[in-house]
Amino acid sequence: MKNSQGKLAFSRGGMKVAVWVCKRCGYVRDSRCKPRKCPNCGDQAEFEKQEEK
Repeated sequence: MKNSQGKLAFSRGGMKVAVWVCKRCGYVRDSRCKPRKCPNCGDQAEFEKQEEK
């Protein structure tokens, strides 16, 4: 399976992975949980859930 950035992604135990997008800078992260802080711009909890894989 490939993630939203075209890299290989693996799920553990068949759990679904959500795509989170930072509202401030557009950084995309594949994760089960909403990120607390954007590693790109440092904004606090401004992520929007786009889809589940």
